[in-house]
Amino acid sequence: MTSEYQSTINATAEQLYQWHAQPRAFGRLTPPWEKVRVVEKQGGIEPGATAVIEARILGPIKGKWVARHEALEDLKESELGFADRQMEGPFARWLHQHRFMPIGGDESQNQSQLTDRIEWKPPFGILGKVFGSPIVRCKLDRMFAYRHEITRRDFDRMQNIPPDPANIGSIAITGASGLVGSALTDFLDTQGYSVWTASRSGATAEADHRKGGSIQWDPEDGALPLPDGVNPIGAVVHLAGANIAEGRWTDARKKELVESRVDATRNLCEALAKQEQKPHTLICASATGYYGARDGDEELNEESSPGEGFLPDLAQRWEAAVEPAIEAGIRVVHLRFGMVVSGRGGALGKMLPIFKLGGGGKLGSGQQWMSWIAIDDLLDMIHWSLVSKDLDGPVNAVSPQPVQNREWTKILGKVLGRPTILPAPALAMKLAFGEMAEAILLTGARVVPGKATQAGFKFR
Repeated sequence: MTSEYQSTINATAEQLYQWHAQPRAFGRLTPPWEKVRVVEKQGGIEPGATAVIEARILGPIKGKWVARHEALEDLKESELGFADRQMEGPFARWLHQHRFMPIGGDESQNQSQLTDRIEWKPPFGILGKVFGSPIVRCKLDRMFAYRHEITRRDFDRMQNIPPDPANIGSIAITGASGLVGSALTDFLDTQGYSVWTASRSGATAEADHRKGGSIQWDPEDGALPLPDGVNPIGAVVHLAGANIAEGRWTDARKKELVESRVDATRNLCEALAKQEQKPHTLICASATGYYGARDGDEELNEESSPGEGFLPDLAQRWEAAVEPAIEAGIRVVHLRFGMVVSGRGGALGKMLPIFKLGGGGKLGSGQQWMSWIAIDDLLDMIHWSLVSKDLDGPVNAVSPQPVQNREWTKILGKVLGRPTILPAPALAMKLAFGEMAEAILLTGARVVPGKATQAGFKFR
């Protein structure tokens, strides 16, 4: 059986090929609903290179997929491409051809045709063909619609905000294993940047230091130790911190939140300030919790005053902790994140199981504002903050279209085709989550992206 998908991309065939050759292109192209991860990789996309992938086959059942890259022997003039063949996995046969052809065969054209052609055969013989083929074809249609949309939009974004690896230099990311950090690592890698992920585990660095690797980072020490012979870090994206919306805010939990944000940020900035060659830019995550709970429909921008309570106080102390970096001449941007929307996890990930079972409903009155941002817009905004040399201070990382909780609930139910008639009473939520419910779930603020809108930032 054969499935084929084609799209026109605003890029040359060579640019498309090189984009797919980046180490983390697979991660960038993996849809959020597909639970897969690369567990071993040898080489890139050159013939003979292999990858071992762990994938969810059915429900909680996982299986191993071993793929080997091969050359395409029938490429036309000016066409580039490669193939990957399943050596071990769930299919009786699988051959995926990736082809990149200049429109009209003219290499000078800045447009190319992206073609994904999959020749596949389901397992279990005639039973697999009759019962499994429709399911597989549906999954492939959905997957490649996503992959082509991501590719198209990423190249469109490159024209609007051109990547600048030469001037930005290597980028270190703390909190790189989280929802935003892992997506950002894949995104920046495919944009051509050298990315270093900083974590407590500090896995062994990649052999090819030009494309970064992993380094060990202790929040209590703050230093970002690179391997010998590697150029100094040019920019840092600081995302590390305990989850604010995880559980009740006991005294112990509040202490952990302060230490993971305020103390860890100060330690990092003091360490950066002491470096002989300092990074030029620090992008530090903050939160719209800075504005606290606000009644009514007042729009809040970066000039608005902070709110009152534990969360606004935490956000103010968190942002103040970067002072050592500012004093050292490092440009600092505080990205005040709204609720990050991704099917891969986060707040939406927690909502989906409940809503899919038909148990979704508004929280409390449903009138509270939800200031949110789609994860790909957030990745674009982080990149924009990295390359915009005149940008500093607070920047609201939110959509220009905040919604009230009751509207959010209605839209999500409509998308999923589920009823949303079971509200979560305010009293029950306060009993279950205490102060955290009042500060995050039952109240909100209508935050807008003032600086981004003024600068002409384009949301996806």
